Formats: sequence, C-alpha cells, structure tokens
Amino acid sequence: MGFFWANVKANIEGAVANAKMHYYEEKLRSDDYDEDEDEEEDYNEVQEEYDTDSIEDSPVANIQNNWKSILLVLQTEYNIQDIQMSTWIKPLRVENEEDNILNLSFRNPDDNEQEHNTNVKYVQKRFAELLSNAIAEYMDAQYVVKIK
Repeated sequence: MGFFWANVKANIEGAVANAKMHYYEEKLRSDDYDEDEDEEEDYNEVQEEYDTDSIEDSPVANIQNNWKSILLVLQTEYNIQDIQMSTWIKPLRVENEEDNILNLSFRNPDDNEQEHNTNVKYVQKRFAELLSNAIAEYMDAQYVVKIK
C-alpha cells in the first residue's frame, strides 16, 4: 500500500475511533440514559452497530468494509468522473471471492436482461482491471475482478 493511502486509511480509522468515543460519551451523558434499565441491551446495541472487532475477518468482509475507500482510490488515482462512478461503479456489489477471483455484481433496476448483459460487458472491459488495481493499492492484496 502506498504511503499516501496508508495515511488516508489511518486517518479514516482514527476518525471512526473518535466518532465511537463521542457516541459513547454522549450516550453516557444523555438525560434519558438510565443505568438500571436495559443497560445490557443498550450496550449490545452499541456494540453491534459500532464494534469493528465483531466484523468477520474474511477477504470479502474486509473489502466490503473498505469499499468506499477503495472507490475513492479508484476515482482519484484513475481520474474516474463522478458520472462514471454513479452510473457504472456504485451499482457494483461485492458478492464473493474464490481463488483470488473477486466476483462483483452489477445491478441497475432499470435494465432488462439484454441491457444488463451489455452493461456488465462494458463494466468488465472498462473498470475491472482498474478496480483490481485500486483494491491492490488500498488492501495490499491482489484479486482478479469479475463482473456478473
């Protein structure tokens, strides 16, 4: 991972940790917080929502958790325009990984089957290698990206 992106990742992680700390502080300071009533339930809710340690440590989960940052790398490093991002990249969803092949699905609810197939071919040809490079740069792991 490049020095710049390592710093970006560290800043994002720091901001998340800071937001968690402020959330907990506000939760404890709030007037409606009653330690005797549903304390364990409140704690579990907060943990489920904010505890990154509970997130599965699989490659797919790691990519899903870092997807926005990976897309930022893609957009900035490869000069992808906003319209291209919203049309072709944002509809992509991480499905699974097998033998270092990362399968992404392209979903546009307005597409019929023929349009879908055409769009998948276009995204595969135009963006799959760039996505693979962005993932490698941000995650320091190499995957072949396949669009379905």
